[in-house]
Amino acid sequence: SQKIKIKKILVPLGMEKLPSFNKRLNESNICNDKVVEPITDTSDFSKERIDILHPFVEGKGKNEDSIVLKYTMDRLIFLITGDLDQENEIKVIEKYPDLRCDILKVGHHGSKTSTADQFVKSLKPQYAIISVGLNNRYGHPNIETLRTLNANGIPYLMTSDKGMIKVVNVSKDKFCMSTKYGKILIRK
Repeated sequence: SQKIKIKKILVPLGMEKLPSFNKRLNESNICNDKVVEPITDTSDFSKERIDILHPFVEGKGKNEDSIVLKYTMDRLIFLITGDLDQENEIKVIEKYPDLRCDILKVGHHGSKTSTADQFVKSLKPQYAIISVGLNNRYGHPNIETLRTLNANGIPYLMTSDKGMIKVVNVSKDKFCMSTKYGKILIRK
């Protein structure tokens, strides 16, 4: 937060009312004069090329209230699912049956509570990214999540193996995912 200027902090509607959230916010050095903006799937971010797909209603700041973002970079579509559980992943694809993505940021660090088979089948991602720490105490990613990705033919990159994963636009129909170990070209 000292090197990155933060203009807004987006939180699921309802989280801004939680004493524990406000306590942590007040103790942090990132939000003294920043704006906390509660959001739902009806929030409008069209000029930023971000669609908020979840939460649908006010929640209590639990995993099932996680923000789901569809981010479009030119023609490349990312789906970022937070810690959303499988039950609510299914609700997202039921509400948005035509939803597809090129890159799926796997939910909840690859926990078995996220990344339902039906969800992956519906989204049809070309690649998945799992943000997970090396030798984490939870054992993430879970083998069930990896089996789901493998069964659906979805290659994945894990931050525990590759470090930071960066996606850049190369040309109108080519994108590059790069890590400190190499690059992967994605064609649209």
